[in-house]
Amino acid sequence: MFSVETTISPMRYDTLLDRVLELIAMDVTGESRKESPIDTGRLRGSISLPIRLDAYTWGIAINAAYWKPVHFGAWPHDIFPRNKKALAFTVKGANVICSVVHHPGNKPNPFVDRAFKTVETHLDTIVDYALEEAGL
Repeated sequence: MFSVETTISPMRYDTLLDRVLELIAMDVTGESRKESPIDTGRLRGSISLPIRLDAYTWGIAINAAYWKPVHFGAWPHDIFPRNKKALAFTVKGANVICSVVHHPGNKPNPFVDRAFKTVETHLDTIVDYALEEAGL
Protein backbone atom coordinates (compact mmCIF):
# COMPACT_ATOMS: atom_id res chain seq x y z
CA MET A 1 0.00 0.00 0.00
CA PHE A 2 1.24 3.46 -0.93
CA SER A 3 0.20 6.65 0.83
CA VAL A 4 1.24 10.28 0.70
CA GLU A 5 0.70 12.92 3.32
CA THR A 6 0.90 16.62 2.74
CA THR A 7 0.29 19.73 4.81
CA ILE A 8 -1.87 22.50 3.44
CA SER A 9 -1.78 25.97 4.96
CA PRO A 10 -5.12 27.23 6.33
CA MET A 11 -5.27 29.94 3.68
CA ARG A 12 -4.63 27.48 0.86
CA TYR A 13 -7.14 25.05 2.40
CA ASP A 14 -9.82 27.78 2.38
CA THR A 15 -9.06 28.54 -1.27
CA LEU A 16 -9.24 24.84 -2.16
CA LEU A 17 -12.49 24.34 -0.25
CA ASP A 18 -14.01 27.37 -1.95
CA ARG A 19 -13.00 26.02 -5.36
CA VAL A 20 -14.56 22.61 -4.58
CA LEU A 21 -17.81 24.31 -3.55
CA GLU A 22 -17.76 26.46 -6.69
CA LEU A 23 -17.26 23.38 -8.88
CA ILE A 24 -20.12 21.59 -7.11
CA ALA A 25 -22.39 24.62 -7.65
CA MET A 26 -21.42 24.74 -11.34
CA ASP A 27 -22.20 21.03 -11.72
CA VAL A 28 -25.56 21.39 -9.94
CA THR A 29 -26.40 24.29 -12.26
CA GLY A 30 -25.58 22.26 -15.35
CA GLU A 31 -27.42 19.18 -14.11
CA SER A 32 -30.47 21.30 -13.16
CA ARG A 33 -30.56 22.60 -16.71
CA LYS A 34 -30.35 19.04 -18.08
CA GLU A 35 -33.04 17.75 -15.71
CA SER A 36 -35.49 20.64 -16.08
CA PRO A 37 -38.59 19.87 -18.14
CA ILE A 38 -38.72 21.48 -21.56
CA ASP A 39 -41.91 22.98 -22.91
CA THR A 40 -40.92 26.42 -24.13
CA GLY A 41 -37.36 26.30 -22.74
CA ARG A 42 -38.04 29.32 -20.53
CA LEU A 43 -37.46 27.39 -17.28
CA ARG A 44 -34.19 25.88 -18.49
CA GLY A 45 -33.00 29.25 -19.76
CA SER A 46 -33.79 30.92 -16.44
CA ILE A 47 -31.30 28.80 -14.45
CA SER A 48 -28.36 31.13 -13.83
CA LEU A 49 -24.69 30.51 -13.18
CA PRO A 50 -23.71 29.92 -9.54
CA ILE A 51 -23.53 32.91 -7.21
CA ARG A 52 -21.27 33.18 -4.16
CA LEU A 53 -23.56 34.01 -1.22
CA ASP A 54 -20.87 34.07 1.48
CA ALA A 55 -17.54 32.43 2.33
CA TYR A 56 -18.72 28.81 2.08
CA THR A 57 -22.14 29.15 0.45
CA TRP A 58 -22.94 29.08 -3.24
CA GLY A 59 -26.38 29.27 -4.79
CA ILE A 60 -28.08 29.07 -8.12
CA ALA A 61 -30.96 31.29 -9.13
CA ILE A 62 -33.92 30.00 -11.08
CA ASN A 63 -35.60 33.11 -12.42
CA ALA A 64 -38.77 31.56 -13.87
CA ALA A 65 -41.51 32.42 -11.37
CA TYR A 66 -43.20 29.05 -11.88
CA TRP A 67 -40.23 26.81 -10.98
CA LYS A 68 -41.59 25.94 -7.52
CA PRO A 69 -44.93 24.53 -8.77
CA VAL A 70 -42.99 22.54 -11.37
CA HIS A 71 -40.48 21.22 -8.83
CA PHE A 72 -42.82 20.66 -5.86
CA GLY A 73 -46.11 20.14 -7.73
CA ALA A 74 -49.34 22.13 -7.42
CA TRP A 75 -52.92 21.48 -6.36
CA PRO A 76 -55.75 22.27 -8.78
CA HIS A 77 -56.38 26.02 -8.71
CA ASP A 78 -57.85 28.90 -10.68
CA ILE A 79 -55.71 31.54 -12.34
CA PHE A 80 -57.16 35.05 -12.73
CA PRO A 81 -55.71 38.10 -14.49
CA ARG A 82 -53.92 40.49 -12.12
CA ASN A 83 -53.35 43.62 -14.16
CA LYS A 84 -55.62 43.17 -17.18
CA LYS A 85 -59.22 42.14 -17.80
CA ALA A 86 -58.26 38.85 -19.44
CA LEU A 87 -55.49 36.26 -19.66
CA ALA A 88 -53.79 35.77 -23.01
CA PHE A 89 -51.51 32.87 -23.90
CA THR A 90 -50.71 30.38 -26.65
CA VAL A 91 -51.54 26.65 -26.58
CA LYS A 92 -50.16 24.49 -29.39
CA GLY A 93 -49.86 27.49 -31.68
CA ALA A 94 -53.39 28.83 -31.00
CA ASN A 95 -53.90 32.15 -29.21
CA VAL A 96 -56.23 31.88 -26.21
CA ILE A 97 -57.94 34.76 -24.39
CA CYS A 98 -60.07 34.08 -21.30
CA SER A 99 -61.05 35.53 -17.93
CA VAL A 100 -60.03 32.50 -15.83
CA VAL A 101 -57.99 29.32 -16.24
CA HIS A 102 -58.95 26.23 -14.22
CA HIS A 103 -55.51 24.68 -13.73
CA PRO A 104 -55.80 20.93 -13.06
CA GLY A 105 -52.66 20.89 -10.89
CA ASN A 106 -49.52 18.91 -11.61
CA LYS A 107 -47.37 16.23 -10.02
CA PRO A 108 -43.96 17.24 -8.67
CA ASN A 109 -41.03 17.14 -11.06
CA PRO A 110 -38.10 17.52 -8.62
CA PHE A 111 -35.47 18.36 -11.24
CA VAL A 112 -33.18 20.18 -8.78
CA ASP A 113 -33.20 17.19 -6.41
CA ARG A 114 -32.23 14.92 -9.30
CA ALA A 115 -29.41 17.33 -10.19
CA PHE A 116 -28.03 17.18 -6.63
CA LYS A 117 -28.23 13.37 -6.61
CA THR A 118 -26.34 13.18 -9.90
CA VAL A 119 -23.60 15.52 -8.69
CA GLU A 120 -23.38 13.60 -5.41
CA THR A 121 -22.33 10.49 -7.35
CA HIS A 122 -19.11 12.13 -8.56
CA LEU A 123 -18.00 14.35 -5.68
CA ASP A 124 -14.70 12.46 -5.52
CA THR A 125 -13.98 13.45 -9.13
CA ILE A 126 -14.72 17.10 -8.33
CA VAL A 127 -12.36 17.07 -5.34
CA ASP A 128 -9.64 15.32 -7.38
CA TYR A 129 -10.01 17.96 -10.11
CA ALA A 130 -9.67 20.81 -7.58
CA LEU A 131 -6.61 19.17 -6.01
CA GLU A 132 -5.03 18.74 -9.44
CA GLU A 133 -5.79 22.37 -10.30
CA ALA A 134 -4.08 23.42 -7.06
CA GLY A 135 -1.07 21.28 -7.86
CA LEU A 136 -1.61 18.92 -4.95
